[in-house]
Amino acid sequence: MKTIQIFLIITSFLFGSCEKYNQNTESLKKEQKVNQPQSVKRSSSMQESSNNYFIKFNTDLGKIKAGEEVILSFLPKAKGEENIIVELETVHEKKAHIIIVSDDLEYFSHLHPEYVGNGNYSVKINLPFGGEYELFIEYKPKGGKKITDRFNLDNEGSEKPKAIFKSERYLFENQNLSVMLRPSEELFSGKEIHIPVTILKDGKELNAANFDNYLGEKAHAVLIRIANFDFLHVHPMVMNNQLNLHMNIVKSGYYRLWLQFQIDGILYTTDFVLEVKSSEHLDETSNHNQHKH
Repeated sequence: MKTIQIFLIITSFLFGSCEKYNQNTESLKKEQKVNQPQSVKRSSSMQESSNNYFIKFNTDLGKIKAGEEVILSFLPKAKGEENIIVELETVHEKKAHIIIVSDDLEYFSHLHPEYVGNGNYSVKINLPFGGEYELFIEYKPKGGKKITDRFNLDNEGSEKPKAIFKSERYLFENQNLSVMLRPSEELFSGKEIHIPVTILKDGKELNAANFDNYLGEKAHAVLIRIANFDFLHVHPMVMNNQLNLHMNIVKSGYYRLWLQFQIDGILYTTDFVLEVKSSEHLDETSNHNQHKH
């Protein structure tokens, strides 16, 4: 992997001391190493993941119907020790995080199953239309590493026309809320990506530092690549009273981004489309400009 270069906006730290600046820089460097999309291999309902653990479902994933409430029940298992209860660590205030998206990436749901005993977890789901969905389960076995497993849901019922996302969308508007992604330059694969986020309510810009803590953070962001469902779950930092996304995306293409934050007890889910261009294009442009001079 190429060395990740960190470009910080110096003006955002002028008010801080040099010591605080260095601490923030080191924290950002550590976070950048983590904030890269994962290619999560799709699993069957009992197939081992690439780790030493896997998810066993008590619910038949092939018999879920659109518009009907279903209890999704599962338990994590250790390979070779299937009779042992696998304890999960609490990560961002929950034992597990579930992301469900439709295969066209228009529908999005972020859920948190509850522990119901004997190693089992369950959560109610109600998918709005028929067709295929992708289910991501994030969990961390006690003493182990964080795992993201991906599964397919083939949902019975009437299907809707497929949504197509082939252009950037950096603005979300709904009633009195406006959320704008403000990258200072085009987004390229393999390069550090920094995206400040401006949030307006009733036309007035909000201070992200005053947002409620939602699952231990000021915001959560989920990024999924449209072509192959590469998955990334990150937590924006607050800088200059704004949310700021920092990522390094290996593959070019179009991505769906969902940003969640909570204000005065109300959870907001906003969605966007990012275009990440190939870093090869950036290199070609740079070489062309050098040749011109």
